[in-house]
Amino acid sequence: MITKMNKFISLVVMLGLIFIIQSCYKEVVSHPNPFDENINNQDTVKFEFEEIDPNSIAGLYLNIFAPTCANSGCHDGTFEPDFRSVESSYYSMVYKKPVKNNGTLTFRVDPRNPDQSAILKRLDGSIQPEMPIEIEPDSDWWEKSDQYIQNVRTWIENGALDLSGNAPNLDYLNPSILGVMAFSNGEPLPRKDTYGAIQIPSEVRNIEIYIGFDPINMPENFTINEIMLSAFHTDFKVDTTLVMEIMDASVPEYGLYGELIDFTHKVEINLDSMLLSEDHYYMRVRVQQGTNPVAEIPTNSGLQYIKEYMSFTISD
Repeated sequence: MITKMNKFISLVVMLGLIFIIQSCYKEVVSHPNPFDENINNQDTVKFEFEEIDPNSIAGLYLNIFAPTCANSGCHDGTFEPDFRSVESSYYSMVYKKPVKNNGTLTFRVDPRNPDQSAILKRLDGSIQPEMPIEIEPDSDWWEKSDQYIQNVRTWIENGALDLSGNAPNLDYLNPSILGVMAFSNGEPLPRKDTYGAIQIPSEVRNIEIYIGFDPINMPENFTINEIMLSAFHTDFKVDTTLVMEIMDASVPEYGLYGELIDFTHKVEINLDSMLLSEDHYYMRVRVQQGTNPVAEIPTNSGLQYIKEYMSFTISD
């Protein structure tokens, strides 16, 4: 009886040890996302892109990185490049040192220099292993790989612009906007189709615009803080320029990409004093961080989605 009891106890102990070892093993192989250590990971799944330029970073993400590369255990945040979102795709490729190299390459994406960009060498098999190694079932990579590789090349040739149409810099990150919201008498103003233009009823004459920037650029220390209005979204002709206030206390609210962010800037607009003659106006900000060049968001080359998001309409 004692022998059977000892065997039973030994079996329980062994099972417990196996469970502990397995638990520790799972913890060890759970890789952190290197992108989270450097850049805020804003999820753009909620931002629905349609009819997007295939040669833009959004087009590359929509057509290639998300359906083909961001599969489990690959570029899903396990290691870089991180293709879970447009932002993580962009910031983990442009001016980032490649792991696989033929000894002559400096960056995964070297803007305006596609032949020295490691990503293209991986896609065409010049550097092994050729990418993609595995693809998701809904990917059309094998049918359109030549077209997609050309899209990547064209984006790099054009300067590897970000969503706002700004060219990247080797030594610093361009400021980016993570959210814009508007209020009238303390009540939030709605948007067209969730991410479209802010809708302002004709009887409303005073509005407050709040803007949230990527905190990595320390927006609370911006030395230039301007917002410009124009009735033109591409050939941006400035109608009005206002100075944005940096608030003493930021306002936490959900931003463009569905995550809670800090809104640090505010501007009050009186529609009567502006003498605005059109029904639809686009906003563009001019900011400067430290001694870096002044940045405009968005530029004329920015995605139309960003331009519409940073606009308002006055309705009857």
